[in-house]
Amino acid sequence: MQEKMTGAKPEDKTLLCGSELVDKRHPQIAFRGKLDSLVAAIVKTQITADEQENKPVSEDLEGLLVFVRRLQRVEVTGDPVGEITLLGLSSAELRHDSQQVKEAFGIDHPVPSRKMGRLCAELNLLRTQVRETELRALHAFAEGQRPDIIEGLNRLSSAVYIVLCRELSGWYGTKHPEKEAPAVQDDLAEKLTALWQEIGESAEMVLSTSWKDRVTSRTVNVVRIGDAFYFQTDRMMRKYEQLANNPRAALCKGDLQLEGSCREIGHPLENPAFSGVYQIHFPESFERYSFVQEERVFEFRPDFVQRWLYLDGIPHIERFDLEKNVYILEDYDG
Repeated sequence: MQEKMTGAKPEDKTLLCGSELVDKRHPQIAFRGKLDSLVAAIVKTQITADEQENKPVSEDLEGLLVFVRRLQRVEVTGDPVGEITLLGLSSAELRHDSQQVKEAFGIDHPVPSRKMGRLCAELNLLRTQVRETELRALHAFAEGQRPDIIEGLNRLSSAVYIVLCRELSGWYGTKHPEKEAPAVQDDLAEKLTALWQEIGESAEMVLSTSWKDRVTSRTVNVVRIGDAFYFQTDRMMRKYEQLANNPRAALCKGDLQLEGSCREIGHPLENPAFSGVYQIHFPESFERYSFVQEERVFEFRPDFVQRWLYLDGIPHIERFDLEKNVYILEDYDG
């Protein structure tokens, strides 16, 4: 049973979508919990790979982790999963390689054993956890609802199995030729897309605002949806007053600087796309502040981006002028 949130959120309820409250035992909430556990399991396996200095496995798992976070987001927002590409393989290739192991890797289907070693045992366990998550998804959605998520999890299971087979067969490392690095293209759209992916869907960033010759800065929790960034704040806060009078602002994280304009778009619960992603990445902040009546969401759209890059130890300045549609990468000679 679903109900609208009208006041403080009951402890036994949680948000399903927007302001719709459901029992925490709701099948979709249980599915979200499984996805959360899956993220933790991938990270744990990555740590094992890192401890064994197995960079190829760790990097392949990072790609799978990004995909699971994508599933988390689209399950909440209702957006489609989109094209499935994992480990550089299409959906059909993932299915083929996971089924035709002898042809793809020159080994028989592996039988779980302690002789596999710790990393491969964890990869096999991770595969079973993906399958459990897929079954939970089938319970969460009615027949014919979200087949894209079901397919995504099925291919994710295949991908983990492929990583296991790659590791056991010696596909990684010296037995697998180094992949040729992609050519660098000075294309604004491609570079910007790569930058957004590098930033990810969420980050803690420094927000700077100003009004009447007074500049203030503070760290805020930010989520990215497409090419826009979003954060929430209380109407009583100084940054709200400054933005209401001067929408120009800047975001900063490490060597990355973004300049742009903000606009208020309403209460967090009036913006399900924002609240869904924000709840995933900043659950404590969401539970504490997103239900406050005076809380408001701001959209930040950058028009100029700059960052420092060190290529082969040489400092460079990378600039994205989004108003002029210009991309510049130049040496910094001091």
